[in-house]
Amino acid sequence: MDSIYQKFALLLAVSAFVGTLAVRLRQPLWVSYIIVGIVQDLAAVIAMMVMSGLGSMSDKGRRTRSHTGFSS
Repeated sequence: MDSIYQKFALLLAVSAFVGTLAVRLRQPLWVSYIIVGIVQDLAAVIAMMVMSGLGSMSDKGRRTRSHTGFSS
């Protein structure tokens, strides 16, 4: 998504869907806001991992620890 407006519209759509689902399940609306916040944060973390390359499996095993953490 390129535009901030598209991201905001998607967030509103997800919020409306989760809010409707929460009302149908007889949950308070604050529960739906918490769920939307958690989902949004998880999506942001996954997007950051993918963009930074941490999510790729190609360099798995190449990372080694350069020090043990103990000073001599």
